[in-house]
Amino acid sequence: KSEDLFLRLPDDIIESIVFILPIKDAVKTSILSKRWRLFWMKTPVLNFDYNLIESTQLKGCIFTVQTVDEDPFQQKRLLFVIRVNNLMSLWHGSKVNVLRVHFSLGKEFTPQLDQWITDAINMGALHTLDINLSFGLHPYCEAYYGNHEKYYDFPSRLLTKEKFSTVRHLTLKCCNLTPSCSFDGLVSLKSLALDIVTLTRSFLKDMPSHGLELEQLSLKKLRMDRDCKLNIDLSKLKYLAIVDCERLRGININGAVELNEFFFAGKHEYCSFKNVPKLVNVSFNCNTDDDYEGVLNVLTKFGHHLP
Repeated sequence: KSEDLFLRLPDDIIESIVFILPIKDAVKTSILSKRWRLFWMKTPVLNFDYNLIESTQLKGCIFTVQTVDEDPFQQKRLLFVIRVNNLMSLWHGSKVNVLRVHFSLGKEFTPQLDQWITDAINMGALHTLDINLSFGLHPYCEAYYGNHEKYYDFPSRLLTKEKFSTVRHLTLKCCNLTPSCSFDGLVSLKSLALDIVTLTRSFLKDMPSHGLELEQLSLKKLRMDRDCKLNIDLSKLKYLAIVDCERLRGININGAVELNEFFFAGKHEYCSFKNVPKLVNVSFNCNTDDDYEGVLNVLTKFGHHLP
């Protein structure tokens, strides 16, 4: 029977099926047979997002919430954290290749976020870390997340070459990032995306010297402590996006010989290009008069430095 053939599939085929499923769907495969019950527990892709708070009950997990908090969205946050903790307690894989957390969690959930990230990194095989703490943001919570003091502080102690050596792709949204002066964790990164992230001017200033392998760099709505000018001389960089970074006063792109695509939006005092022979795709976005002025400033320099 076709059902019997399906259940007798080799382990590696079953793993290839289960491992590409969203975590909630992967858990559901445990009801197919006793043999399938444990496969989801070894998936190296942990994708925790808004779908986890839907009503579906996952076998073996207790997802009830007992709280006096009457805020329905806060209850959803608590439910999300409880479900992730239950899934992590049942998971017994040997490695984590991808960790995604897509839900609106703030500083009050620091212990849980720290634990999930630390556990994934310490296994030594993590190559993609994607932390989006605005996902599923309730409209009534905009004021809450407009205050960076309530953002989650990404643990800078993990951003070292020793611990971060396997990570190739890092995405952070709605976080604070304040690495120490000894920060060298960007060395192995291929892509870095920061969106609504609070950081220091020194981090942005020193970033190119720490990110020599970067091929993709996206900086959006950064919140910095002081005005800053950004110098980009990454020889392997292929894609660069800079969007609405208000305290970024200038951009100097010099020696990015592999740069192929550049996306720009916002107002800056100047933007210069030197030695970018492969730059062929350039996009500008104007939503306001200030954006229009910023694009004009870029264009005045643009034609002088392109091959």
